[in-house]
Amino acid sequence: MPQLAGRSNRASAAILAGTTSSVVINQTAEDTATFDVPNLRINGNATNTAAAAGTAGIALGGTTVASGNRSLALGYGANATAASAVAEGYGAVASAARAIAVGFGNTASAADASIVGGNTLTNALATSVMLAAGSSKLLHLCAPSNIPQLTSNNTAVELNSPVGTITMFDDVNGGAAQFTFTNSYIKATSLIMLDVEGEAGQPVNAWVATRAAGSCVIDVVKVGTPTVPAVIHFVVFNTA
Repeated sequence: MPQLAGRSNRASAAILAGTTSSVVINQTAEDTATFDVPNLRINGNATNTAAAAGTAGIALGGTTVASGNRSLALGYGANATAASAVAEGYGAVASAARAIAVGFGNTASAADASIVGGNTLTNALATSVMLAAGSSKLLHLCAPSNIPQLTSNNTAVELNSPVGTITMFDDVNGGAAQFTFTNSYIKATSLIMLDVEGEAGQPVNAWVATRAAGSCVIDVVKVGTPTVPAVIHFVVFNTA
């Protein structure tokens, strides 16, 4: 196997060509790894190992593994084990096809749209995206859910979702209504954004009167003379 060794800035380098255009770069000339498929492997020092075992995989850094086809592993202990997976950061693991794991010790294990970012971005399912800071979930976006209000416009409703809609019982012809909205995503410090969908030219206003952990109270007042039930859209933001 051909080998090229040199010295620059007091660090030696070796480039080893594998059997089919694979490339291995290491700080010392002792690396004897070979590959059967095209890959790129760069080690941190002679005691570390970077393995690109899949087709067209790239492994950069100590003890990194890019064993999935077309996978990419960056940083000490990063492990991309599935096809087209990306793992970046100390101990990051991307174990599902097309999954992305970024940051210390994070694991992305759901296929196609699993993105996990250390204290920044978490997408545990293909249908949801979560923004977080540490253990605080600031914003969780997913497919909206709907809950219809039963019995009256003052009847309490429950829907445990960060985003969704509440369909009121009727057209609020009584002039005003107030009801409790129970939602496990709501905290005492949550910002709850409401948007009312109704009839053109017949506005209905809604706002959050009070909030506590797990619920809030919503006030509703008609401004025009609506003839259809209002639909209240909500999004829950958390700042702590």
